[in-house]
Amino acid sequence: MKKGLLSVSFGSSYSPAVERAIVPMEADFAAAFPEFQVYRAFTSDQIREEIRKQGGQVPDNMVEAFAQMKVDGVEEVLVQPLHFTPGEEYRKVLELVGKMKEVGGFKRIALGRSLLHYNGQEGRPDDYREVAELVSKLLPDPDSNEGVVLMGHGSQEASNAAYELLALRIQRRWPWIQLATLKGGPSLASLLPRLKSDGYTKLHVIPFMWMAGNHAIDDMAGARENSWKSILEKEEIEVVCHMIGLGEQPEFRKLFVNRAREGWEKI
Repeated sequence: MKKGLLSVSFGSSYSPAVERAIVPMEADFAAAFPEFQVYRAFTSDQIREEIRKQGGQVPDNMVEAFAQMKVDGVEEVLVQPLHFTPGEEYRKVLELVGKMKEVGGFKRIALGRSLLHYNGQEGRPDDYREVAELVSKLLPDPDSNEGVVLMGHGSQEASNAAYELLALRIQRRWPWIQLATLKGGPSLASLLPRLKSDGYTKLHVIPFMWMAGNHAIDDMAGARENSWKSILEKEEIEVVCHMIGLGEQPEFRKLFVNRAREGWEKI
């Protein structure tokens, strides 16, 4: 029976970030699930339109990807989103998977969970613990005057609490690591008083995003006045921006491989 694995992300119009984070993830899926053909879908219509305007090859959305799998004779589907929280974007995936189970004509569809899905309660896995431990290795044992600020995307909805919980879990063991988000909070502005009172003279700013795309280039490391680099430098703090997304690192990609495997095996 032919099987397909659909790798789903919000997407990026910055092709180098896709090559460094999405392509290796798909290669890891292919290696871990050799009996599956790997497919790609971007959920953002805006991103897909930007790619079209750039003259690039536009990735399928989820509906198109399911249609292509049907044409290819796929009968069993494993869907693995690359989303960080079970928020709006993940719920869109969940909703479409539910519809495809009813009318898609596939014999089986399984869905893997998001990166920060469970927090260890009621016998569930502790996603926050394993992510926090990997985050701690991004810059282990910094000098006393050095700290780390992670830049997450965040959102204005309730699922943003996942970032706040992760920040708390990190701070308990690695107090030199701070997490802020572009949307929803905690904001960089809310961290500044502590960063200054703790006496940091050098900060490493790292994207807590799957891809180091336009947000990392512009909002984190850009030359404009409101970039995080500019804001921190105004406080007379030396800033080192690390232009690497989590998807570029095998240890983080392994988390999604495991989520895909657990999603497939739980049915």
